[in-house]
Amino acid sequence: MPPRSVAFLIGFCCVIPSYAGSVCTPSPLPPCGQQLAVYPSVDGAAALSNGLNQDTGCSCAGSNLYQCVEYVKRYYATVMNYPAAAQWHGDAHTYFSTAAAKGLQSFPNGSPTVPATNDILVFDGDTYGHVAIVTAVTTTQMTIIEQNWSRTGIATLPIQYVNGGYQVGPRPNSHYVVLGWLRLPATTTTKTFTDRSSFLAVTSGLTTIDFEGLAPFNGGTNYSSALGLTLFGVTFVGYNGLLSGYELEVVNWQSGSVYNWNSGGVLLGPANNGPIATSYIFVTLPTGTTAVGMDVASVYTTQVSVALATGETITVPTARPQLKFAGFTSSTPITSLKIYGSGTTFFDPPVVDNFAFGYKK
Repeated sequence: MPPRSVAFLIGFCCVIPSYAGSVCTPSPLPPCGQQLAVYPSVDGAAALSNGLNQDTGCSCAGSNLYQCVEYVKRYYATVMNYPAAAQWHGDAHTYFSTAAAKGLQSFPNGSPTVPATNDILVFDGDTYGHVAIVTAVTTTQMTIIEQNWSRTGIATLPIQYVNGGYQVGPRPNSHYVVLGWLRLPATTTTKTFTDRSSFLAVTSGLTTIDFEGLAPFNGGTNYSSALGLTLFGVTFVGYNGLLSGYELEVVNWQSGSVYNWNSGGVLLGPANNGPIATSYIFVTLPTGTTAVGMDVASVYTTQVSVALATGETITVPTARPQLKFAGFTSSTPITSLKIYGSGTTFFDPPVVDNFAFGYKK
């Protein structure tokens, strides 16, 4: 692809054939900067002609304009709304090995993960390689949009499913090979709820744990160990950061106790150390859970926080003996969460009841 003697400090050259003559051999192509193709039809997504320098490591407008990497950077910065792409550096073939540093996921050619629209397709060949954007994928063919290769800005490559993976290429009439494809990690959308009815309206397949039948009347059952308590595939473990140990109990006090919330059996966690979450109930959820909600309270009048493993947190004020609702839905699976007393009162254990988990609609 690229000629053998052209290089820029910021990389980027990507061209096609190996020329016997000049590295910038003219060819009858659209004028410099003219639009070749556009996908999708929004500003910033047009593949532009490299003019007489098409298929070379030179730019008809100087710098790295109208090279393949310039298009990919511009596409991701504008269409994919990923401003960091404007600062990407390196020759085209290095994009695969530097994907993580660019904030991208990489999938080698032959991966069980099928290429998708908006992926960056990375080629190796000659000095610089080549990159393009995937615009369509079928069971037999992939379409790409690119700069500094095809005269129309559009090309197709064969794709087939072989031995448990997707094999792309070879590209017709080229010795370039596909290294793989890159994409941005899936974006997680999380929504919080403080009202159970609103939560129920957007969820399905819920299982609710009410902690009934686990503790004697006006008494409790202790689950203070590393194993904690597992119900319906959900595991609750109480970590006490003050004592460097475990503290978890199901209580069923109905009268005459600070542990009575007029709710029957409830899960009682470890004492906190003010707003610092050194003591908490750690909850591990079944695989695929995308919705979780619960009633929470604290032993004294402060507040309780629920934090997902991904960092999203909801804090609700509590006032004995009322229980308050806290819930989440997520576009990606919720694996675990913490529940802790987050008020300023020392020794204020969290209380949990009616713990529901299932799926976001």
